[in-house]
Amino acid sequence: MTDRLSRAVKTFACSAVFCALLSQAAAADVTIQVGYGPGGATDVYSRIASRHLSKYLPGTPDVNVVNVPGAGGKRLLKMAHAASETDGSVIYAVGFTVVTRTVMQDSFDGNEIAKLSPLGSFGRDFPFCWSAKNVAPLDRAALVAPGTKYGATGKGSSTYALPMGIKQALGADFNIVLGYSGAAEVFAALERNEVDLVCGVDPTNPDQFRVAASFTREGLDPAPAYPVILDMIEDDASVELITALTDQTYPSIPFFVAAQTGADTLALYREAFQKLLVDPEFLTDMAATKLDLNPLAAVELDALIDSYATMDEALRDRIIALTE
Repeated sequence: MTDRLSRAVKTFACSAVFCALLSQAAAADVTIQVGYGPGGATDVYSRIASRHLSKYLPGTPDVNVVNVPGAGGKRLLKMAHAASETDGSVIYAVGFTVVTRTVMQDSFDGNEIAKLSPLGSFGRDFPFCWSAKNVAPLDRAALVAPGTKYGATGKGSSTYALPMGIKQALGADFNIVLGYSGAAEVFAALERNEVDLVCGVDPTNPDQFRVAASFTREGLDPAPAYPVILDMIEDDASVELITALTDQTYPSIPFFVAAQTGADTLALYREAFQKLLVDPEFLTDMAATKLDLNPLAAVELDALIDSYATMDEALRDRIIALTE
């Protein structure tokens, strides 16, 4: 990397700011830290991105992927708080649900948490609940029945927050099974009927599962073949709660850097993310996975984060209480 940097500096003239950034970024490789276990959608997108992002970063650093599963992304944000990297050398791939919590509170379980700045999101989606294909479709009553088991990756995740929202909005008393390291593991549990439902995250192999419910009617046919959670709720306060929880999942595969990252470096990384999204080799690799690519720009994520920072205090407290 040092030789490439030397040749670049000899060949091209650059501004003082860009040269400083070039030296800074070339000093260390880049690591994408994934807040979940291997094999899930966030992990797959991160590994594909790692193969192509380098060409758009100063010094063309090596880009590595490290999985840091635990508590639905909470563990990664606790670790990120203690880290000192503010030069873009660490990119955080963690759910938007847990990141919005960082603007609503300063700690998880008494541990301080990192504040993050978005680079963009590879996907946008309104959440579904999924069931296994080897069982009969679930009706409205089964969704909230006491014996029903929802699988979740941790209390910081949408896989936990959304079922908790259903419990509170509908007065249900079903079970939520925690402890899965990521989407791949929780969907494997769903496939072997260890749990009945998984909400708030999509499988990488959707043909092997069945949509059991949607939270909203956004993007659906007029008469969907499965229940819509918001249609089951009657009081305005619960509708407001479920809507806020579903909005947290809308940016489905976001990337972040530390909030303390300098403005010039942040702009450079956001530009690199946008260039990656139209890279022909990246798009070819994405097409092979059959996963959706429906990106959101960083400014759109900034606006969503700000909406949670300024939301009604009573609603904020209800969301926090759901996932404590």
